Amino acid sequence: MKKQITFITALLFILIGMVGCQKDDETKVKNEIFGKWRLSKIETTISGSAMITYTGSQSDYIEFRNNEQDEAIVSINSNSYIGNYVILENKRLNLKYDDKTLISDITTISDKTLEFTGTVEGSIPQRTEKYYLTK
Repeated sequence: MKKQITFITALLFILIGMVGCQKDDETKVKNEIFGKWRLSKIETTISGSAMITYTGSQSDYIEFRNNEQDEAIVSINSNSYIGNYVILENKRLNLKYDDKTLISDITTISDKTLEFTGTVEGSIPQRTEKYYLTK
């Protein structure tokens, strides 16, 4: 009986440690993307069509704010939107703006580069967008 209690206690501590580390990873990624990023380009692929590339101008940016609402300010092609973002485990990013939700994976993240690729939720035909951002 004592061995079973010890085993269950050890298992509980391992699970708590794993859950705590996942939350730390999400916080780390959120801290890395926090701030204003210049939009270099967006590559859009609609299923069955050729890729379309939008090259960002000097005024195009995405700003990830570190506030209670997790706001994202998106300025593209002289249009500005206030949206929201969520960081999930395994470097997943959900970004909502302009009545669309992008379910994406962060493919590159560093001090000066952020790239993520995602699918626009509910798009028919399927629409994939890859964002290239720099600081």
